[in-house]
Amino acid sequence: HLHRPTDVLYLGTQGAPLVRHHTPHTVGDMITCRYCCALNEHSTHSCRSCGMPVKVKCPKCGKESADDDYRCTKCGFSLIEMKDARIHITMARTAISGNSIDDAEKELLLAARFWPNCPDICTLEKEITEKKKSIQGVLGKINELCSKKYYYTAQQYLSVLPLNHAQRKEIESAIENTKTLIVKAKSTSN
Repeated sequence: HLHRPTDVLYLGTQGAPLVRHHTPHTVGDMITCRYCCALNEHSTHSCRSCGMPVKVKCPKCGKESADDDYRCTKCGFSLIEMKDARIHITMARTAISGNSIDDAEKELLLAARFWPNCPDICTLEKEITEKKKSIQGVLGKINELCSKKYYYTAQQYLSVLPLNHAQRKEIESAIENTKTLIVKAKSTSN
C-alpha cells in the first residue's frame, strides 16, 4: 500500500521501476540528497557524499524542483536518472585521456540523454574540440614524416594517437619490418 503521498513508484526511461522510499527530507537545517540519501546543509549546492546537485533545476524545462522530486512536476523529466550521466562522463574523461575521441563523444551523447546541458558535458566537449585540433596538428607532422619514410622520428608522436589508429599501425609495422631486416642483415654478414 502507498499510504503517504511521498511514497511513490516511478518508471525510469528504461522501464525499470524507481521506488522512492519515504525518508524525512529535511532534518533541522539539513536536506537529504535525492540520489544517495546523504544529509547536507540547505546552503550546499552539491552533495558532500555523491557530488550530485542538491537543488536541481530541470535540465529540460528549467523548473526548480522540490528537494524530494524524482521527476520534474512540469515536464516529467526523470531527475533521479541524472546520476547516470556521471558514469558516462567518467567514461568520456577516460576515453579523452587515452585519446579515444570517438569513444568520448559517444559517452557524452549518452550522458546528455540523462542530463542535458550538464556543465561537465559542456566542459568536456570543449576539451574534445581542443584535443581534436591538437591531434590534427600532430597527424600533419606524422603524415609528413611517414611520406619521407622517417618512421623512427614519427614514432615520438605516437602517444597522441589512439591505439587503433591507422597511422600508428603503419609506423609500428614499418619499424618492426626494419628491425627484422637489420637482424637478417647482421646474421648474413656474420
